[in-house]
Amino acid sequence: MTKEKIKCTYCKSNNYIKTGKRKTKSRKYIQRYRCLNCDRRFMNIDKSFRMRHSVKIIDKALKLRKTGLSYGQVSKKLNIPISRQSVMRWDKKFNK
Repeated sequence: MTKEKIKCTYCKSNNYIKTGKRKTKSRKYIQRYRCLNCDRRFMNIDKSFRMRHSVKIIDKALKLRKTGLSYGQVSKKLNIPISRQSVMRWDKKFNK
């Protein structure tokens, strides 16, 4: 398993220090960092942060989309209330 390199989200520098943790509702604690170049705080978070639906549901929707189904067909096939606009946004966000 390779360790992910952390970079400042503002200046892309690797020069940072840890400055505590932030408490969230769903993910408990997230490490906070302070960039020593631009002196801004940032967190190393993934693209699925603050998503209402789980990563499993999003992954399943994107796999269905790759099979050739339309956004509306994907939202109906999942059997949970998801709009076709949500599927379209996931497709844009995760399949660049």
